[in-house]
Amino acid sequence: MENFNVEAIVGNGKVERKKIELNKLKENVSNPYELNEIEQLAESIKKDGLLQQLIVVENKDDTYTIVGGHRRYNAMKYLLDRDMVSDDKIDCKIIEGHPEDIRRVLHTSNLTSRNITNFELLKAYEEVRKFHILEDMAGKKLDNIASIMSVSNDKAYKLDYVFKNANDDQMQEIKKDSKTFIKIYNELKKLNEVSLDDQIIDEVKKITKKQAESNLLKLKTFAEEFGDNEMLLALDEIEEMLVQY
Repeated sequence: MENFNVEAIVGNGKVERKKIELNKLKENVSNPYELNEIEQLAESIKKDGLLQQLIVVENKDDTYTIVGGHRRYNAMKYLLDRDMVSDDKIDCKIIEGHPEDIRRVLHTSNLTSRNITNFELLKAYEEVRKFHILEDMAGKKLDNIASIMSVSNDKAYKLDYVFKNANDDQMQEIKKDSKTFIKIYNELKKLNEVSLDDQIIDEVKKITKKQAESNLLKLKTFAEEFGDNEMLLALDEIEEMLVQY
């Protein structure tokens, strides 16, 4: 059940409450979340009624695009198609606001209404990333994505890393079992770290020992300034190799 304040997210944007006919509602093509357990939700709505309003934006042709409540919409459609309910109007909140705030509502409404799988989060990340691909790379892009998706910066970093490095088989593994996300993330990190170490060693072999020691000192100073402990450990190992070079 949603526990977020849509009015707070859209800020100065307008929020209006209205009953809207089902045939005037359109699903959002940018919604990356799965529409699962619709029949179970329909049974719940039939028994207890629609407990949460849909969140929509108004279009110019007198239709409305759903921002939050895709599963509820499909559950109501399921009931109406089978004549299990008679009222074809659904309680909605019509919102206006900045496109980024609208996207934030879409993700927040899903993330706070049910348990979301890591595969769904990866698909959501892919959708949000499209709008931030041109932002500066000084940490701002991931910070903004984390904010829009209502996840921690650490989670956004892991989503970004898996999205960029996982192959199709690994993505399918995450889709089948959400718990494998961290395992695959750790495997990818380890693989890439080994690859980076090999690249450093190859470069070291191309230069003299004196040059290598000078470059190594610069790298260690850089790593210490930024507190990169993993890089420091790798450089320590290379320093030991130089002793035998």
